[in-house]
Amino acid sequence: MYNPIHKQVPVLLHDGAAIAESVVILEYIEETWRSSGRPLLPDDPGERAVARFWAKFGEEKCRPVIYNFLRYNGNDQQKAMVRLIESFKVLEDHGLKGKKFFNGETIGYADIVIGWIAWWFEAIEDVVNIKLVDHVTFPRLLRWMKDFSGDAMIRGSLPSREVMYTYFSRKREELLATRAAK
Repeated sequence: MYNPIHKQVPVLLHDGAAIAESVVILEYIEETWRSSGRPLLPDDPGERAVARFWAKFGEEKCRPVIYNFLRYNGNDQQKAMVRLIESFKVLEDHGLKGKKFFNGETIGYADIVIGWIAWWFEAIEDVVNIKLVDHVTFPRLLRWMKDFSGDAMIRGSLPSREVMYTYFSRKREELLATRAAK
């Protein structure tokens, strides 16, 4: 099944309801099964707001810039790189300061929402043949990427690096061809 509005997956089917959109699904899971496992959001309302802020920051500030980094060459790609480094610096200096994960010592809501960075970004760097994230500039972000993608539950649900590389190589070719045709 797919989301009939945006015509995409994922959709969660539960008790006869179709829940669409990744973030909405995650919040539904948190509200429905919070007491039966590790909570995704903190109990404190202020800390919950912070978790939602970082999730929103990753989705609205990082995702579009990463796609632009993949989509463009030359000067446009350089502009995307500058904005991407700025966004990653905010995650580094504020989102992960003094914490292993955005939620603290355990994976939480914000980590799951923007966890795609941990798995996608290395493949995207390989596809465009530009290394942006290093241990000197982004030590916390790299540690988070390693810790997040190294978690057994997370790792077990991710495609292989080869699959990601192939996907993003094809996506880049498609995006560049579409741009060239305009």
